[in-house]
This record gives sequence, structure tokens and C-alpha cells, in this order.
Amino acid sequence: MEPSERKTVFIFQKEPLVSVVITTYNRAGLLRQAIESVLNQTYNNTEIIVVDDGSTDDTEQVVKSFNSPKIQYIWTENWGGPARPRNIGIREARGEYIAFCDDDDVWFANKLERSLQVLSNGRFKIAFTDVLAIDIEGQIIAGKKSRGYYLPYLYPSKIIKRNSKRFLLNNVITLSSVIVSSDIRRELVFNEDRDFIACEDGLLWLKLNQLYDILFINETLVWYRVSNSGISNNAEKRLKLNLRLLDEVEKWQACQRSTILASKAFAILKYLLRKGNMKIGRPAQQCTSMMQSLNKGANETN
Repeated sequence: MEPSERKTVFIFQKEPLVSVVITTYNRAGLLRQAIESVLNQTYNNTEIIVVDDGSTDDTEQVVKSFNSPKIQYIWTENWGGPARPRNIGIREARGEYIAFCDDDDVWFANKLERSLQVLSNGRFKIAFTDVLAIDIEGQIIAGKKSRGYYLPYLYPSKIIKRNSKRFLLNNVITLSSVIVSSDIRRELVFNEDRDFIACEDGLLWLKLNQLYDILFINETLVWYRVSNSGISNNAEKRLKLNLRLLDEVEKWQACQRSTILASKAFAILKYLLRKGNMKIGRPAQQCTSMMQSLNKGANETN
């Protein structure tokens, strides 16, 4: 991954303010790269709201070293997850659009420019882009498919239609790629139940999809950092979170139980395939057994 470079600035006739919410905890070194990538956008009318969830490292010094009037730094007592800090950032946001960037991710320089060009007609309230996976050193992870590789097949129109059943099977949105119109600020609330730590963003996208179409911008505009210790690389924890998330979604009247059960079965199948434990001729029995045992432990704290 190369450092962000300032490019030719794109000028809009009317430049709406974009509020960029970055939540962080003890990632001072990586946070610097995230902030730099936002400051170096070709679209300039931005404010950056950094919400620090009680860091004990040099996070505050890193943020203040930019000495930028665009940056607002908020320190809070440690809550233990990103939901509450993100909600604090959303409440502080003054922009006509709200975007998110995780503290270890990096935007391409034209990320906001392209997002706003697509959203300018007012047809969509929420959009997300493709991402490119990188490791902790910033190197591209070879062999990891981008969203743009398969999403056009799932959603040929590049639109996730409201209340999409397919979206339950493939919740493919990366937080750092999302931009939302502040028109739907009242619905833009991350669930602060600690049971949903690490899947609170996926839960929110599903909830918003009950109300709105979601647009996929088929361009790679974000470097998404994957950690070896992260949930995404722990297949069993990821499965338990998916089942927990689907249990919550099942409470919504708009979702049919048959759709939820199909989504759970699909999640278990993906888990078994990743683990290499799928035995030919026994998928139904294995799914049933896994669903029973993992649902039983889905509420355990990991």
C-alpha cells in the first residue's frame, strides 16, 4: 500500500459538508494513516470526528499533531467496543453526509469525490464501495477476492433492494466504505448491546435495508486492514456472531422465519466448508447438529 497522495481537487457547485467519524482505541500508529487519508481527499469540505474509547497510548498526541481545524477530538471512558463511540460521533456530526473510517483502514484519495458524485441525484440514502484487503504491514493480501468480484452477480443492478432476502445471506458491507445521508440520522444508530460487539455494523446495515435501497459503488476506494487476530479470521467466532445477529433480525416483523433459518443454514455451510469438515452426503445432518450446538453457545461471551 502506498501512502495517500494529494491529487487535483474536484469542485462541486454546491459542496455539502461530509462528517467523517473515526472511532479508535490504542492504535495511534495506524490512526495517523487513517486521518491522513481523509485529510488528503480530493473532496475538501469535510470535518473529522475522532472518538477515542479511552486509549492509553499516544492517540491524543497523534490527533493533535495534525493541528487541523477540521478535526474534533473526543475522549470518552472506555466502553469496550465501537458502537457507543460511533453513536457519539454521529450525534456530533454537522454534515449533510456522514461517512465512517475505521482507525486501521485507509481511503483512496478520491473516495469521497466518487461517492458524492453517485449520491448527488438524491435517489439513494446509503452507499458503499468495494474494498481491497491489506495486512497489518499494509501489503495487499494475495488471493483475497474483492467485493466487486462477485457482487455484480448477486446484485446485477448494483442495488440491494429494500428488505432484500439475499442480503441476509451475504452481508457484504465494510464500514469504512459507507456513506449515509444525514436525512436518515434518526435511524443511524449502532446497537449498544454488548452481545453485538464486532457485528453491530452488520446489524445496522440489515436494519437500514428494511427501510431503504442500498447502492453498491463498484469501485475499489478503501484499503481494508485484516488482522490475524480479528474476528474475520476466526471462523467459529464469526459463525457464532452471525447466528446471534440473525437471532436479533428474526425479531423484526419484516423478516420471515423461513428466511432466517435458510440464512443460518447457509452460514453454517460456509463455516463447514472453510473448516474443511463437510462430508459428502451429510450436509443436512451436519447443519442441524451445528445449528443446535452453536445456537446453544451463541450467547456466551467470547
